[in-house]
Amino acid sequence: MYLTLENILSGTTEWSIYSYYLGDSIDLKKSYRIPWREDNMPSMKLFKHRDSSRTLQIWWRDVTRDTSGDIINLVQRMYSLTFFEALVKINIDLNLNLTYDERKYQVKASEKPAVPLDYTVEVVDTKIGFQLNKYNGKHVFTKTDLKYWKERCITKEDLIREKIFSIAKVYANGSPIWSYHKNNPIYLYSYSYENVDYFKIYRPLMLNKKGKWLSNLNDISTKAIDGICDIPNAGEVLIITGSKKDKMVINKLGYPALGLQSESTFIDMELWNSMELHSRFRWIYSLFDNDKTGFEMGKQFSETYGTMPIWLPQEYGKDIDEVIVHNGFNDAKIILDSIL
Repeated sequence: MYLTLENILSGTTEWSIYSYYLGDSIDLKKSYRIPWREDNMPSMKLFKHRDSSRTLQIWWRDVTRDTSGDIINLVQRMYSLTFFEALVKINIDLNLNLTYDERKYQVKASEKPAVPLDYTVEVVDTKIGFQLNKYNGKHVFTKTDLKYWKERCITKEDLIREKIFSIAKVYANGSPIWSYHKNNPIYLYSYSYENVDYFKIYRPLMLNKKGKWLSNLNDISTKAIDGICDIPNAGEVLIITGSKKDKMVINKLGYPALGLQSESTFIDMELWNSMELHSRFRWIYSLFDNDKTGFEMGKQFSETYGTMPIWLPQEYGKDIDEVIVHNGFNDAKIILDSIL
């Protein structure tokens, strides 16, 4: 995409840009230091403003000199840039990868700012940091998020209960590597095991599988099974599936379920034995994708754990997630019921 203000705000938010250049979490109730002034007096306030087209924006105001402007004007003043040069700088600094004439506009990247991170974890030799999508300093789900999950009949309350967060930006050793976009949202799945925090980053609309996931779960992936604490003590049916999202959809369709970290990541045998699932449930099904990998892993899983392998009819979708999105809740339930 070409570098325009509209495309910048499609790839990030005003909140994220302010946060990057002010080096602090953003809150309308806070006061901030004026970046281009030598004094340290916190005399900048942020406020909501509607422009001539009635579009709601976040503006800054210098309360001591009664001057104000939008986020682009802020960057212009900070670095003495023209309007388009400010767009170029934001594009470079926030790693948005929008295209422009690099020969004509040679703007330097900023030195790494003190990025306010909400989470930091070590992955091998890399420090991974996350910024949450926030409004007035509090984590929020965007309209894009709520629409995406609503298509799966999953509510905001479900996301909070499952410890799922909407991520604005992902950093590696202080440099941004992934930014939230309405066409490519980012979610963080939060886990805790033996008082250690773990995470899994999921970009559901990423076509390249190499950039779809990022996690530090490797050492506990066979033990980080979603739903262990939620299934009943006993029942007729339990479904084991290959992801957290599929587990959540199956729950919505009325069945208790466990979600693996992937179809090829099975359950730690000691953990499996300790759960005594065969004595608690009459029928235990393993529901994997109806593709080559899903067929192979589904058969292998059933042989290992004594479950009944099932697959959805291919004409309805690859997995239960596709089935509910393409066919709706009622038909998805009928389809799932028909294979149990």
